[in-house]
Amino acid sequence: MAKIFLLAGMLGSMLWVTGQENIPVIRANSKDVTVVDGTHFRKGYWYIMPEVRPDYYRVENPKKPHRVVFITDLDSISFDVSPDKEYDFIILLNGKDSCYTRISAMLPKKPSYRRECVNCAGLNDTIPFTVRLDNKTYLKARVNKGKPMSFQFDLGATHCVVDESITAETGIRWEGSAAMGSVQGTEQVRSSKYNTIHAGKISWDSIPLFSTKKTGWRSNGILGNSILLEQIIELNYDLNVLVIHHQLPVISESYHRIPFEMRDGVPFIPITIDNGKSKSTNWFMFDNGYSNCLLVDNNFAKANALYGTMKTVGSRDNAMNGKTETVLVPKMLIGDYAIVNVPIDLQNPQDAHPYDRVIAGNDLLKRFNVIIDYQENVIYFKPNALMDEPYDKAGMWLQRVLWAGGIVLLLVVFFLLRRRFRSVNG
Repeated sequence: MAKIFLLAGMLGSMLWVTGQENIPVIRANSKDVTVVDGTHFRKGYWYIMPEVRPDYYRVENPKKPHRVVFITDLDSISFDVSPDKEYDFIILLNGKDSCYTRISAMLPKKPSYRRECVNCAGLNDTIPFTVRLDNKTYLKARVNKGKPMSFQFDLGATHCVVDESITAETGIRWEGSAAMGSVQGTEQVRSSKYNTIHAGKISWDSIPLFSTKKTGWRSNGILGNSILLEQIIELNYDLNVLVIHHQLPVISESYHRIPFEMRDGVPFIPITIDNGKSKSTNWFMFDNGYSNCLLVDNNFAKANALYGTMKTVGSRDNAMNGKTETVLVPKMLIGDYAIVNVPIDLQNPQDAHPYDRVIAGNDLLKRFNVIIDYQENVIYFKPNALMDEPYDKAGMWLQRVLWAGGIVLLLVVFFLLRRRFRSVNG
């Protein structure tokens, strides 16, 4: 089940259908339902929960009119949805349980965003960030009245997640729980409704937080897309700054423009893989929280005959993605911009647990300065000074960490020996 469901929200009205007539009904024997949301085919995404009345499905792009289809093992139903509208229907499970379902295209509430400076000048706010050896983006932020801490800024994350260890010093009140979906599956976590996040000279109020015990490398949490809804942001890797614009800046001709789609609360962009024999296009998650260039699942790789068509340059093996083969793509297109000889990771075709995800990671994305317009679902991007840096073909960032650690250890040993030599000959 990929949806995030707050248990506090289970108090749905049992009188939901009172006064409603002619509500369409479809049949099902299985609780697993496929949803087609615009162009996004979500196989087995929806899980029928008869105890929740109504059970909300929130469309991925409520700002754009499009079609949403629910497909059960027995039946199907479709709706042409429009912004700020809701659509009700019933799924009759096993011929006896009426499962009340509501498709919501209500526009999201913009996060409460405020500037902490007095008489702030300019039309934008700037927050510095760093890109560490793991290729991920980190910035300093405070939660509630806590001290500044390191947070990963991750556009591949829907919500904001914090390490449970900072609960006491930040004053977070965990009043609920949630089923949180991720690429690793679904886990039960604690939730907190009303929090303030401070970064630079700005703050976001009334932000929901979710707990975790594993935030990653030397960070206290993850800041995701929930604080950016309806904003215009700029990631500039030449200057290492995140800029929040209050209106769309003047876009120079050096930028390329591509549309993006919000899927499961994160942006996806169209990318074309050209292996020299055929071209394969798909929507890839825009995930600066993923270290490598591109991750391709075996469903997409098999469907487009990618195996055995490109030069193998390495391999990886980790708990999240299993064994992957790193191959060199002769040409890749992001919008109308072409990049050559890009290493991508293909899931092992024999993997017993094929996952359903294709990801564009920050070893690729950091090579572009981007302006992301969440209001219009458009990304403007242009190459930056990192474009010609070597790619991480097979765990090179980890090798760099080990080399750096080895150098530090040698320096420590050198200074200890030097100090001991001086004391002996003192």
